[in-house]
Amino acid sequence: MLLIGGMRRGATIPNKRGDKVTEDDFKRIESMMTRQLARQLGGFVKRFQQKFDQLSEGQQFLVERMDRMASKLRGVDQVREE
Repeated sequence: MLLIGGMRRGATIPNKRGDKVTEDDFKRIESMMTRQLARQLGGFVKRFQQKFDQLSEGQQFLVERMDRMASKLRGVDQVREE
């Protein structure tokens, strides 16, 4: 049984026109809610992907920087050994 806004399907609650809420009304409401949820989830996924991309780029930058620093340190060690 689907609950929409605390109402059960088949409820006999008047709508704005004064008519009783029909099964078609519930289907329209459910369809609108489904589309709205899909849009919100799509936006969330897009923002999450952007943040994840930024995180991975930052991680790659740090790895490259650590590699350069390790190379420099190896060079200093070789100079000291000579």
